[in-house]
Amino acid sequence: MSQKSFRDLFLENILNFLWRQWSALGVLGEARTKDPWALDPEPMLLFTLEMGRYEPRLFDEVMDWLVVNGKWIDIQRLRGILREKEAIARNLVGAVAEFLTKEADERKWRNHIEEIEKPVWIDWIALYSALFTVWTAMNEISKDEISDYMRSSRLRDSLELVGNEFSRSGLDIPPVPGTDVRPEEFEKAFEAFIIKVFGAR
Repeated sequence: MSQKSFRDLFLENILNFLWRQWSALGVLGEARTKDPWALDPEPMLLFTLEMGRYEPRLFDEVMDWLVVNGKWIDIQRLRGILREKEAIARNLVGAVAEFLTKEADERKWRNHIEEIEKPVWIDWIALYSALFTVWTAMNEISKDEISDYMRSSRLRDSLELVGNEFSRSGLDIPPVPGTDVRPEEFEKAFEAFIIKVFGAR
């Protein structure tokens, strides 16, 4: 079996497993469980949030379940589990808590939402617009007749738009290469900045 086939098989079985678990708690789905074990909703919720990108319908159904049944989730225990988790899990739970305070009027989520790390909000419309400005500048500076100084100047101006959007969100990112970088070295500095901010972590 190829690595891709094994990955697909594993993912399919994990998602079916989650469907069975949530169906046992009343989530609308075709899966029915005869599994012999008791369910543990708090870690199951965290795992479902982490895997939900691969099964959007399950994610949506669990959100609907939480609106009605979120009172059965032990917030204290959830916070305890989150202490051992990475930031992405805390961000996911923060987003869910924010959603439930609006949709379900769950006081316990509202009371503890400040203790659960909320995701950073980015003005994506503005950021994507800024990134397109960078892309446009890169196309313009590809012309041979443009000097190194003009290349660095246009890239710096467009990058500042990107840096400003991240700054407004409160994210800590490397500084945009400034005027202290020599024009002939700016493209390397630009490349390093883009990789640090948008590259794989």
